[in-house]
Amino acid sequence: LLIGVGAGHGGGGWCKATEYRLSLDGSEIQGYRRVTGWADDRDVYLSAVFSEPFLSAEEPEPGLMEFTFADNLKEVTLFAGISGVDANGARANRVKETAGAQFDGLRKRAGIIWDDALGRIQVKGGPMDVFYTNFYHTFITPNRIDDIDGRYRDQAGRNRQLPEGRHFYSTLS
Repeated sequence: LLIGVGAGHGGGGWCKATEYRLSLDGSEIQGYRRVTGWADDRDVYLSAVFSEPFLSAEEPEPGLMEFTFADNLKEVTLFAGISGVDANGARANRVKETAGAQFDGLRKRAGIIWDDALGRIQVKGGPMDVFYTNFYHTFITPNRIDDIDGRYRDQAGRNRQLPEGRHFYSTLS
């Protein structure tokens, strides 16, 4: 299984990682990347753990890790958290959002949330898949980018703390 933080996403290569790294702290994968493009010098931290122990981990190139598992293992789940603030925020987000969870449970919970959101209106006639795809797109932004403890990084690169119950959003358009 390969995990990489160096490759960018964005048509035409407009979002580029200018700095990135992956490391292991016991069984926890820690990652970092600074990207520029959509937003200049945006930091993203990663904390991830597998549901099953890996046998070995190698870094064939910077920002890319290859994990080997037992041959008889049929399924592995990766539990991950990200943060725009720091590695501790990524870890806390992962732990809070996935503690005690199994993949099927998380998938079921996500399905219920999406069914509720998309079921708010009923459509008759026309290509429903096109309509519901576009309706789905109205829900994927803005993105909540504060950590589970209310910390976030503002546009000037300063870490801030929100009052309890408040959230910070990005991609408002």
